Amino acid sequence: LGKEGSGFREEVSQVLVLSPGLSVVYHLQKLHQWQRENQQGCITEKLVLGRAIHALRTGEDHSGVSVVCKDGSALVGDVVRKWADNIRISAAGRGGVAVP
Repeated sequence: LGKEGSGFREEVSQVLVLSPGLSVVYHLQKLHQWQRENQQGCITEKLVLGRAIHALRTGEDHSGVSVVCKDGSALVGDVVRKWADNIRISAAGRGGVAVP
């Protein structure tokens, strides 16, 4: 996902990470902007996990990391459906198509 010196690949705008009790969405362009503003060089485990933990504890989304706490796998399915719907809406708004 990362490209040397230029942040993340343009063709990937978000990454959704799921577990039965939690989902984390990384908005890559916003995360890259936060990295530059806070002089965070490389993409490290500390950055990826640390920003998710910070967002979980504080509820803040300044770095482009969103955390949704859910209990039970049925609710994780709801998160995935909503996320996919948002991608389709965004693609249609840009004249593109996202196929489920």
